[in-house]
Amino acid sequence: MKSIFIASIIDNIDTMKSIFIARINDNIDTINSVFVARIIDNIDTMKSIFIARIIDNIDTMKSIFIARIIDNIDTMKSNFIARILDNIDTMKSIFIARIIDNIDTMKSIFIARIIDNIDTMKSIFIARIIDNIDTINSVFVARIIDNIETMKSIFIARIIDNIDTMKSIFIARIIDNIDTMKSIFIARIIDIIDTMKSIFIARIIDNIDTVKSIFIARIIDNIDTIKTIFIARIIDNIDTMKSIFIARIIDNIETMKSIFIARIIDNIDTMKSIFIARIIDNIDTVTSIFISRIIDNIDTMKSIFIARIIDNIDTMKSIFIARIIDNIDTVKSIFIARITDNIDTMKSIFIARIIDNIDTMKSIFIARIIDNIDTMKSIFIARIIDNIDTIKSIFIARILDNIDTMKSIFIARIIDNIDTMKSIFIAPIIDNIDTINSVFVARIIDNIGTMKSIFIARIIDNIDTMKSIFIARIIDNIDTMKSFFIARIIDNIDTMKSIFIARIIDNIDTMKSIFIARIIDNIDTMKSIFIARILDNIDTMKSIFIARIIDNIDTMKSIFIARIIDTMKSIFIARIIDNIDTINSVFVACIIDNIDTMKSIFIARIIDNIDTMKSIFIVRIIDNIDTMKSIFIARIIDNIDTMKSIFIARIIDNIDTMKSIFIARIIDNIDTMKSIFIARIIDNIDTMKSIFIARIIDNIDTMKSIFIARIIDSIDTMK
Repeated sequence: MKSIFIASIIDNIDTMKSIFIARINDNIDTINSVFVARIIDNIDTMKSIFIARIIDNIDTMKSIFIARIIDNIDTMKSNFIARILDNIDTMKSIFIARIIDNIDTMKSIFIARIIDNIDTMKSIFIARIIDNIDTINSVFVARIIDNIETMKSIFIARIIDNIDTMKSIFIARIIDNIDTMKSIFIARIIDIIDTMKSIFIARIIDNIDTVKSIFIARIIDNIDTIKTIFIARIIDNIDTMKSIFIARIIDNIETMKSIFIARIIDNIDTMKSIFIARIIDNIDTVTSIFISRIIDNIDTMKSIFIARIIDNIDTMKSIFIARIIDNIDTVKSIFIARITDNIDTMKSIFIARIIDNIDTMKSIFIARIIDNIDTMKSIFIARIIDNIDTIKSIFIARILDNIDTMKSIFIARIIDNIDTMKSIFIAPIIDNIDTINSVFVARIIDNIGTMKSIFIARIIDNIDTMKSIFIARIIDNIDTMKSFFIARIIDNIDTMKSIFIARIIDNIDTMKSIFIARIIDNIDTMKSIFIARILDNIDTMKSIFIARIIDNIDTMKSIFIARIIDTMKSIFIARIIDNIDTINSVFVACIIDNIDTMKSIFIARIIDNIDTMKSIFIVRIIDNIDTMKSIFIARIIDNIDTMKSIFIARIIDNIDTMKSIFIARIIDNIDTMKSIFIARIIDNIDTMKSIFIARIIDNIDTMKSIFIARIIDSIDTMK
């Protein structure tokens, strides 16, 4: 009887309709959709007029309102949607997102039209749409790509994960805007890359700055064959991350190394010397010997690092080379011979003495050092050599040459507890690092292994104090180049990006174990990873919110939500997601995210002192109901007791006509609790957040929670 009863009521009741329906819907779960659909079906007069009118003048609310209507209407879909699309702007993406979920036939047409006017939310909106759309992928994606800017990378990333058929079409379009490596890159990509990886990469490279390395890093992890080509292109536009990124790449590239490096060098400044040295083209002095040795017994990074140092360090050059060649007997004589060639009288004598009591390597090393050190220094060195073992004395000598007082002292101390490689390593670092940096580096080196210290040294050059500290910590527990990659990521990525990256990394096999290991201590699933990273850069509320979201939300949802959310929104969405299925949470989250004023206002609290909402929502409703208005208000006031009148009075003072009407209506069926509830709303709650959220979280599911939540709260009757 409910449906019949309701239907009958609707036919003759205008003002009470919304109230009555709201009440009925509250306790009717199974017939909700049927009921709503039925209501609309029998309201002939108002239906067309109301809808038509709404569409013409409603901007923000349009999508929301329409979204709900369209949910259960089949016949009106085409006409209604067609009309709607013409005037929708802000809420477009949100509205469309919802509509599309249940509309099949209109999809192609609808989407086609939508895409033409979507900007901001495009990526988010599209991302969601694409998740469930297969047939229209090609057309839709093709069009989307033309107008996407900001979210491009993120959006594309998501799309790529599930789109296979679109590859060719999508690639075709993307390629249109890619110059440089286009032909080669594309040709190669299409042949060996399965999913959208290649496409994604191609597109990303053209317009992405910051995340470029991140995305590429991920992609590269699973790409073997096209690595060189791909990397070559990538490097063309990468600046900061260059060294770190390249380092990582090189770590896993063996066969292509030389070729790859050759290409990289073309556009790299800092790393140039490193790679060039390795390539053997610009090193003079003991180049042949040095290179020969490097290629023979030195692993990847070592040779690179050394090469770098040598390229720009004159005095230290021999020192490093000497150390490297430390185990090469055959070339020692050659090396020494070269050194001696440039040393004057005093030096030769000094060297002679040194050589007498110092082992092979030491004498060679010292000889070179003396080459650029004045009298006093040589004397000092002489003394040093007498009591200092290994390369320490040599190292100190060099330090004194170009480093100020404090540094030399500091280094001296460091050397006492640092082994061979470390002391050498510290020397170059100190040359370009200020006081605090050197101190910091010194400390880092004490507990970090060979490779790590090198990595840190590089990082410190471009990273501020805090960052270096953070990186240092990361490196402590991370092996190989992974720590490098992570460290770098943290450097140039802002809040959300890190979160996004966290997710990306989660799909990288090689990186996963390391990244997760560092970030998470006792957490297992993706949740831990995502949460861990998020918490690092997100304020209190967000971290809590995200933490909660991740607990019950699948992969996509958490990512999507995380991106969309800020402070208040996170709370609201958090609750919604707990009991709402996929589309609902997305829809709600989306609504809140890009509806500037309407955002927190509409969902958080429709009533209080909102300007935007009141003009839009109220204006629309009231637009053609002049007569009804007075009657409606009169009705409200007639049955409202003391508290109500006070409440209404307050409302009317700051809220225009409609708003007071709307609120009044809500209050109409509220008794005792209403005073408390209202009092609370008006006095201490700005956005209704706590009330709205609190209510939603309790017993309401689907969309009902949103609509009913606001009306209800602690009201038994209305409930």
